[in-house]
Amino acid sequence: MSIVLHGEDIQNSYLELQNTLRQYQNLQKLRLSSENDQSINVALFSIDMFEAKKVVIGEDLIASKKVDPKSLTTIPEGNIVIFWEKKELPASTLKLFPQGTTIKLFKANPVLFKFLDSIGSRNAVQQGLLDKLENTKVALTWQIENRLFLLILLKLGYSAKRISEITKKPMQDWQFEKLQTQARNLNLNLLKKLFSSTLKIETLIKSGLTNQAEKNLISLMLLKHFAN
Repeated sequence: MSIVLHGEDIQNSYLELQNTLRQYQNLQKLRLSSENDQSINVALFSIDMFEAKKVVIGEDLIASKKVDPKSLTTIPEGNIVIFWEKKELPASTLKLFPQGTTIKLFKANPVLFKFLDSIGSRNAVQQGLLDKLENTKVALTWQIENRLFLLILLKLGYSAKRISEITKKPMQDWQFEKLQTQARNLNLNLLKKLFSSTLKIETLIKSGLTNQAEKNLISLMLLKHFAN
């Protein structure tokens, strides 16, 4: 059986991946990335001599063209193959998967990216976009941490290529240029403070030490650092 989880909402697709894996706790797990050239075919298509079933988790194997979706009809019966793709696959690719493949798209919220882009602008702009995310299911703290991490790397002088290597996610020229524009309004010291504050918010929420909503805590953080 094949399952495809794809889209740029990486946090929620990852949560779905974890939920799916819980259904197969008793099976052997094998993780593959696009760098595992030598073992991909063996992991996907070989038959265990003891007929032990397994779950194979492939990260970005389709987008990197390490696996041809048309070949998946030969996966040994009983094995579970989960393709976790951190960007949206085109419809032309999705059509190539065998009939019966479970495909779930995790599309990023456009307002979310506008909000992330607004970090460093006037506080009223940030707060207004944050309000628009009030009733949406967005892993907001994680998304802010990720954006701040990228901005910190840029401020430290890392190139787009090096940032891609560190994050293991391709960065297009236009994305890097957009980050450069945003970074002009933020100094490295402030970025580090924001990153630290966001980590504290995440810790408070996960440990149950606060009954405040995530968005309220983020709003207070922005008011603290961008009061104007």
